[in-house]
Amino acid sequence: MKREEALLLASGVITWALVSYLAYLQMRHQGIALWQLWSHGIFLALFLPVAARPGQSDLRRPAWRLVLVLQAAAALAAIATLPHSLTPILLVIWAAQLPGAWPGAQSYVALALVNLLAFLALTGQAPDLLTALIYCGFELFALGSAKAKQQLAEANQLLQVSNRQLAATRSLLAQSARFQERSRIARDLHDSIGHSLTALSLQLEVARHQAAPDQQPQLAQLKAQVSDALTQVRAIVQQMRKDTDTDLVPPLQALADKLPGVTLALPPQLQLPSLALAEQVLYCLTEGVSNALRHGKATQLSLARDGAALALTDNGSGPKAAASPGSGLAGMGERLAPFGGSARLDPLPGGGARLTLWLGAQHD
Repeated sequence: MKREEALLLASGVITWALVSYLAYLQMRHQGIALWQLWSHGIFLALFLPVAARPGQSDLRRPAWRLVLVLQAAAALAAIATLPHSLTPILLVIWAAQLPGAWPGAQSYVALALVNLLAFLALTGQAPDLLTALIYCGFELFALGSAKAKQQLAEANQLLQVSNRQLAATRSLLAQSARFQERSRIARDLHDSIGHSLTALSLQLEVARHQAAPDQQPQLAQLKAQVSDALTQVRAIVQQMRKDTDTDLVPPLQALADKLPGVTLALPPQLQLPSLALAEQVLYCLTEGVSNALRHGKATQLSLARDGAALALTDNGSGPKAAASPGSGLAGMGERLAPFGGSARLDPLPGGGARLTLWLGAQHD
């Protein structure tokens, strides 16, 4: 658990304990027993799993949203059954958890609805409207602070993703620069040395026909040597132009170096036949790693190649079933489609997920 998450848990528990204890002390003279604080106990029992949830999983899941709804119900029950001036503070604790469950204006709608119910529960108590407005302001402050923190965390995640993509792309660009330099050298060899040797070979052929008989063997030998040199230059140029395979391991290793506390196992080599394909595959793998960390809370990832398929596996929470082609998978499919490829995300039996990138049979 991170320090910020531990602080949220501790502050929520301490606030709950103080509110419950003061409410009990003030209401004890009215004959209220300790067990009648049942709504406070239920609120705490529902707050603890949210604040200490494993890996800070997504609160937008239906199960966590239901827990927050029950939290609000427990707080309203406490307000209605134990009309103490501090009891609505429980709703302040509840409001601080809303941004993770209901994005945008939905959290404000939920807050307004619950405060309306709280006001109805306070009706007939003194002071009712003033108390409701004061605590509504506290709740808005808690909600706004939580939203600002969430937006900051999301911006930080996007920055980390951008940094990882930049590191991987920089390594890929270095290979691209080497390919371009190799192509330039091959072109220069062909245009300068190749043409010069060709011209020299023609001149030697002309000289051999015009030379005296005793000089012709030597000229023939020189022409043969020039022809051999020209053949070697052409072979070198052809090989330099043909050797365009791109190794994805260096950019992926640069990506792995930007993952503190996370291991990414890579094969010794991962050659792809073109820089264009390597660029798209690298983007898909970078997005797959980011999703595994952000949504699955993975700490161990592994990349393996089986023929024309690349499999990125992780030990995160993973999807419950084969993921439908949402915007992320659809975008990967669109990037790989020109090369005859596709993308698929599946859960693993023991937990985690596997992202499979099919590159097409021509890239096997």
